[in-house]
This record gives sequence, structure tokens and C-alpha cells, in this order.
Amino acid sequence: MRSLMTALVLAAALGMTGCVKTATYTPNGKGLYTLHAATDSLDKAMERFQRTAADLCPDGSYEFGEPAATTASPPTYDIEMTCTPP
Repeated sequence: MRSLMTALVLAAALGMTGCVKTATYTPNGKGLYTLHAATDSLDKAMERFQRTAADLCPDGSYEFGEPAATTASPPTYDIEMTCTPP
């Protein structure tokens, strides 16, 4: 019972602080991805893209293409990303 209470308290604490947002992605081949982020600015989308790229490319080497935005509200930003060898 004590471990259940501990788990519930930890879950509540994490829920109140919020999670670090990342982009969703679609794999396009070995090391190639299209990243997607629905947010109100390109700056926020780029932050999410960088977090996601760091997760997908374990050595931290990646390259982005040019971002593109939809006209939806909020817009969805897409970008091509490639994991590159160190």
C-alpha cells in the first residue's frame, strides 16, 4: 500500500510540473525523419525539434532541412531531419 501511495504522489507531482514537449516524428528510412510540432511559433517548434533530434540521434549529430508551416490554427510545423555520423 505504501508503494502505491508513493507512486500516486510521484505521478501527481510530475503532472503538476508538466512534461517537456517534443515533436512527433515519422521515420523515412535509416536515420531520416520528418518531425512535426503543433505550436504557435517557429521558435517553440524548433525547441521541440531539437529535443526530439537529441533523442533520435544518440551521438547528437543531426541536420535539419527548411521548416514548413501549415495554415491551421495553431500551425503545424514540419521539418526533415537526418542523423549524421559523428
